[in-house]
Amino acid sequence: MDDLTSRFLDSFATIEKHLRRMLDANRSATFNELLGRAVSRDRSVRRLRDQLKTLGELRNFLVHEYKSDQPLAVPSESTVLRIQIIRDELLSPVRLVDLFRPPVEICSPSDPIGVAAKRMLDGSFSQVPVYSGNTLMGLLTSETVARWLAAQLADGQGILEERLVCGDGSDCDCR
Repeated sequence: MDDLTSRFLDSFATIEKHLRRMLDANRSATFNELLGRAVSRDRSVRRLRDQLKTLGELRNFLVHEYKSDQPLAVPSESTVLRIQIIRDELLSPVRLVDLFRPPVEICSPSDPIGVAAKRMLDGSFSQVPVYSGNTLMGLLTSETVARWLAAQLADGQGILEERLVCGDGSDCDCR
């Protein structure tokens, strides 16, 4: 069997198996029966029903009409990619929380403090988790940065001693 047909049939079988498991259906249920039952239980199946029906017809044609020496049809690369995308969407749907939760900015212990402080400023947040690989080392806060900066300038030499908190009053950075 050619690679495209094999990949198509493998993806289709995975989808069918997923539907059987979801519905606790026996082996005698046809794919169209599974599809009919699954649309009431799964929003993704409902949305993809027409495509899944068409892909089911293609699957039947490929399985029942396939001759190894001269196949009557071979799915296109785009059809194989489409069924793989559908398979992945059904088996690992996007979670609603992932759509609305922004990614968390992190830093590593070896990042310059200025880089972390810039991320905090740009993102309008006051804390950045510090990770070494997959291990949480701690939490860098704006208060920690301010205390570190004050300690660095304890000898009285530095740009912060010269800068007023609110400049001339029109460019206040404390908002």
